[in-house]
Amino acid sequence: MGFVHMEEVAQAAEHDIDPDQVARIQLPFGLEREDVAAVDSMLLRYPDLQASAQSLLGAPLAKSTMSTYSGAINRFKRFCAIHGYNYKQPTEEVLVHYLTVLNQENVTNSILDQVRPALTILFQLQQGQDGPFTPLVNRMLQGAKRQAALSREPVQKAKEVGLELVKAMVAKHVTPFKDRIGEADIYMLRTTVRIVIIYFTFCRLADYVLLQSRHVERKGRDLQLCFSGSKNDQLHRGQYTMLKANDGDFCPVKVLKLYGRRLNLSFGRAQGETTHLHCKIRKLAGRWYADRNGPASESLAREELAKLLVNMGMDPVGITHKSFKCLGVTATMATGVDVLDVAAQGRWDTLLMPLRYRHNSDAYKKQVAGHVPT
Repeated sequence: MGFVHMEEVAQAAEHDIDPDQVARIQLPFGLEREDVAAVDSMLLRYPDLQASAQSLLGAPLAKSTMSTYSGAINRFKRFCAIHGYNYKQPTEEVLVHYLTVLNQENVTNSILDQVRPALTILFQLQQGQDGPFTPLVNRMLQGAKRQAALSREPVQKAKEVGLELVKAMVAKHVTPFKDRIGEADIYMLRTTVRIVIIYFTFCRLADYVLLQSRHVERKGRDLQLCFSGSKNDQLHRGQYTMLKANDGDFCPVKVLKLYGRRLNLSFGRAQGETTHLHCKIRKLAGRWYADRNGPASESLAREELAKLLVNMGMDPVGITHKSFKCLGVTATMATGVDVLDVAAQGRWDTLLMPLRYRHNSDAYKKQVAGHVPT
């Protein structure tokens, strides 16, 4: 609860406003109402706008980003408390000291990558400006990142898998049952469907888990998926991805429709069904049913993937759902599709993201080397 000054109490009394009620607004990153003077002043005059003001403060960032930046901001605030600085009035010296301490503590690059965006947001909320990120501070931040990168082993991408594995999964656990889908192993089917969708849409496991029946729309022969949790390009339909039908058995549209038949899922917003594709599954009177009460867990999805890989004669160690996401990006780029189009399919707003997920394998390097003129 924010602190309410005596003069504010008097002002609120003139307007018949309960200052304690106004003070209950929850600001991001542990800020108090007095930390954002413009919001504080406005809410004393118009307390009925506190819900709207609160939503605006959090709206520019996805929930996962808010959570990540909260940790980075709390780390900076603890540093200021220990060394006697006022985090509300940062200076170049404060940031230089902070970066030097982080470097001494050998923090990872992921922590250093959060420093500027997280603190910039904090300073903007408090002061209406980016803060003292001077050329000196920026140089020291770059130096800290370089040292962190040199002092640690390179991060390994998810273990590579081949497209033939995904096709084999479909051939074993989906195609034989297209005319008798009720006989398919429900768990192998659910996992195969998940892998196929991740391969064709480049989505994260966390995004797939949020998919509900109403997020799947029929578009002629094709299907459109709405990734409601996607944070990228939300104002320009960046949440939407198409699944293109084809005449073969390795068809994402056929696979997903068969899965819908198996669990009696009604696709489309008009149906209003909120059953998750990665739903909990119940058996009653010898039949399997989709549990409408929320999705199954991500940990269960990982366990099922390991079982499916063993079923396919594969060693599951090191293979994750991201392996199939990377496979989709890599295979698509190998066909010569422009990186801009790959980014659009992955719902990314930067061209750098596809390059992060493409496997830089020996086969890829040989392919590039073969294009060097001789």
